[in-house]
Amino acid sequence: MDKAHREVDRILAETLKKLTVGKFDELNLPEITVVLSAAQRVRRLKKEIDKLVDDFTVFILAMLTIHLSEINSMAQFCYSLNTDYMSNELDIESKGTFKTRNIGKGMKGRIERQTRKEITKMVRDNKTNDDIQKRLDAIARKYRALSVTMAKGEATRAENQARLDVMFDAEKQGQKLIKVWNAILDLVTRDSHRKVNKEKRPLKEKFSNGCRFPGDPDAPLWEVVNCRCWLTAEKIVV
Repeated sequence: MDKAHREVDRILAETLKKLTVGKFDELNLPEITVVLSAAQRVRRLKKEIDKLVDDFTVFILAMLTIHLSEINSMAQFCYSLNTDYMSNELDIESKGTFKTRNIGKGMKGRIERQTRKEITKMVRDNKTNDDIQKRLDAIARKYRALSVTMAKGEATRAENQARLDVMFDAEKQGQKLIKVWNAILDLVTRDSHRKVNKEKRPLKEKFSNGCRFPGDPDAPLWEVVNCRCWLTAEKIVV
């Protein structure tokens, strides 16, 4: 494991702390005291349910907006760090451009749909406000966990996209290179990454697991989520 990869691990750890500290704010849930049938309760409380869904959606989106800002800043730094590292390794000048992704796209509708479904079911089942609060807290924790997963993915993508970009620049300047996949071989390493460890490929080719590099955003999710692998370059001796 090289110095730049260890530094990415350190930066990622710092970012994950920012995403997971603190408690969720208490939501002011409407008091439900009238005894009604399940169907009547849903109709009677439609306005209260709508307001709760709206308030909760705003709360989660605000949290995710802060998280995505942290994630994008971290990814940009990881990209620059690894651009400098690989440029030094290959002894070239390279200044690539990192493109952040809109990884929160479509989140608002998803949150609203899930929240409305959960609350409506709990009202029908005559659940208490405390029960509803606990369920909303669980949903919020789920989205916080999603932020952690996204942060890990963007750190890996930024690191390895930077390294591959520099390799392409070096090739344009006359160097002959191949890329090498490196995996951490422990109990949680997925089989496809264990098998591809130390595999070598021309820069434009995909590895045998279908990825161009660790964290490839165009690869299947099961090849990308929680990936800790990294690329290195190897010069071809002619």
